[in-house]
Amino acid sequence: MKKKKGILLTIAVLAVVGVTVFLIAYNYSVFSKVRPFDVDDYQEFIDTFPSNECLGKLSGKTDAVKKAEIILVKIYGKQVKKERPYQIFYDEEAGVWLVQGSLPSNMHGGVAKIIIENNTGKVLAVWHEK
Repeated sequence: MKKKKGILLTIAVLAVVGVTVFLIAYNYSVFSKVRPFDVDDYQEFIDTFPSNECLGKLSGKTDAVKKAEIILVKIYGKQVKKERPYQIFYDEEAGVWLVQGSLPSNMHGGVAKIIIENNTGKVLAVWHEK
């Protein structure tokens, strides 16, 4: 009888661990996809929250996220890393990245956002929604 309970407990623990790993992997795969956006929809933020930072040419989404996080940490502190995984958007026509934090579905509040030109690395805007 003890052996059966031990086996059932082991199976239950493995099932919980498996589901947890799947959900974490799924969330990272969903958020790591680059989605389109239109930078023109963000002109108000570019006008209101400009930046003088220039990060140099970006080599792709990984570089955009890495450099975006450097600026976000510089402005908002290390706690902004709690907003990982970052959501990534790209306006192909304008050559502009939008990187923004994410929150767990059970949390309310805003996230940090940054808009960066791809070819120059010029930070067009940085802000944090509340």
